[in-house]
Amino acid sequence: MSAGPGASSSELAQQVRSDFRQARVAVSRALLLHGRGSPEHQQAAEQWALRQAVLYELAVQSNVRPDDIRLSQ
Repeated sequence: MSAGPGASSSELAQQVRSDFRQARVAVSRALLLHGRGSPEHQQAAEQWALRQAVLYELAVQSNVRPDDIRLSQ
């Protein structure tokens, strides 16, 4: 993700949604192609978990539930 300093909040939100979609796809793809527990699947799952942790922290700081943050549009 490379939102420049002049990026609008809607552009940033779109990039975040795209990044989350790509991470979810990477987990599914690694699972299908390499199997559960493979290094590829583990790496993709770790990246997904990192994104989930960031989303959770954002929710905590914003005083909302993580489910209240909509990533789909």
